[in-house]
Amino acid sequence: MQGLRLGLPKPFVDRLDAETQVVFDEVVEKLETAGAVLVPLDLGNVMELNAETRGIALWEAKRDLAAYLAVHGSELTVEQLAEEIASPDVNAIFDNLLGKDAVSDDAYAAAIGEFLPRLQLAYLAAFRDHRLTAILFPTTPLPAQPIQGSDKEVTLNSEKVPTFATFARNTDPGSVAGLPGLTVPAELLRIHPELASHLDLRV
Repeated sequence: MQGLRLGLPKPFVDRLDAETQVVFDEVVEKLETAGAVLVPLDLGNVMELNAETRGIALWEAKRDLAAYLAVHGSELTVEQLAEEIASPDVNAIFDNLLGKDAVSDDAYAAAIGEFLPRLQLAYLAAFRDHRLTAILFPTTPLPAQPIQGSDKEVTLNSEKVPTFATFARNTDPGSVAGLPGLTVPAELLRIHPELASHLDLRV
């Protein structure tokens, strides 16, 4: 752990729920005590580039769901499957998948051919320029919420925000870019701080 350089990306460590902020601050403190070097990052235009790549998952989901149903001999179509979805936030995603705002082939090609490589290069530049081993941030900006009352929106720092987009905010860009990620239960480091000295994040 001594000298390990961990980036703290501003887009992912800002606007955290108060409870999440306390836990994250304690983890950062324990990692620093164990010898890690914490490096603030702004990550450039990663969030903007990620927004341009969101069509990838939507376009591929429609194609891959249809293929999955066919392979397993189901008579259901993707459209019929979507009609059975009860969750409002998932329903909204399928509106973008199948409705008038569905991702076109041209938009998908642009996301794959232009914006995805730029997103990957933005991460590469951050790791290279700051000599990072990994970046560190909370998996989600707020704790899990009860299903009742949070199917469309949740409250983050007194502001109503979309449930799906908010919980996926921190992990979506890295997932789209194809980067490996690891979620470590933060409470383990709070209860057993000696674990920090045994973490090896090198890949």
